[in-house]
Amino acid sequence: MKIIFIVFIFLLQFLYITEIQSETCDYENMKGDEFEFKSFSENTINFNGNPYEKWKKEKNTYAEGISYQSYKGKMGKLNPKTEWDWNGRYTWYEATLKDNCEKIYTFDELTGIITEAEKEEQKKQKQEIKERISAYNHCSENDVKDIIGKTIYIGQGWNLAKLLITKSGQKFFLKPFEPVKVINLTRVTPHEKILWSESYYLEVERVNGEKGWYPCQNDLIEYTSPISNKWPAEIIHLIKAQKLAIGMTTEQVLISWGKPLKINSNRSRYSVTEQWIYEPGRSTNWYGPSGYLYFENGELTNIQTSR
Repeated sequence: MKIIFIVFIFLLQFLYITEIQSETCDYENMKGDEFEFKSFSENTINFNGNPYEKWKKEKNTYAEGISYQSYKGKMGKLNPKTEWDWNGRYTWYEATLKDNCEKIYTFDELTGIITEAEKEEQKKQKQEIKERISAYNHCSENDVKDIIGKTIYIGQGWNLAKLLITKSGQKFFLKPFEPVKVINLTRVTPHEKILWSESYYLEVERVNGEKGWYPCQNDLIEYTSPISNKWPAEIIHLIKAQKLAIGMTTEQVLISWGKPLKINSNRSRYSVTEQWIYEPGRSTNWYGPSGYLYFENGELTNIQTSR
């Protein structure tokens, strides 16, 4: 009878504590950014140690960090309010875990986690890359069957989009807008070096007579040279080198650098000014330049680049 009573008391205490926790921890309605503890490779952990070392179960910088194996993949919410520790001169962040409402703390900076906003941004960027690569992969026979025997020009794009494989198996990159004559269309190269399983290859011949296979990227093929022979020789040289100069037109800049990620325009009574933003991996020229270009009435007036 005494044992039954003790068990009964224990159950009452457990139910009471559970009830108190449920009342004081309404996770779904909590304010703050939701996050997830990131997973890391074994090599990263061996080299850098515990990636959650700065996460503590108490606000004490000397306390032991939470366990990587126990917390990886767990979700939580960050308290939007931070606390300044005047003694330790640290900014403390508080988080509440989703599965058990446990409170944990970190100081100085948020490490080892990724927020939902960051995950959405990464997802968006991956989708942009997927769509870009997908666009490169679909060059059908109908797209190019009428150009066999004709000369084409390969526009600006990421490096693989200008890759040429010669009959000897050598690989190199075509120069921007280099003219090549289309000889044939094939699924694979003779060396069976397939870059993309869904791609067609154009067998092409360069001006010097060298032949090779180009992975067909339909959106980069120009059927007439976009470079006008009426332009000054120095401008043509800059375009082929993917460089710029003050005074270039918007058309010349587009050919040299490709389409920008974004264009900001401002129109007044007397002029039109534009800001072109380039960002590698997101602008047309995949591994191209990064920076800001400024135009007035269609003429390049300022270049700010980290290229």
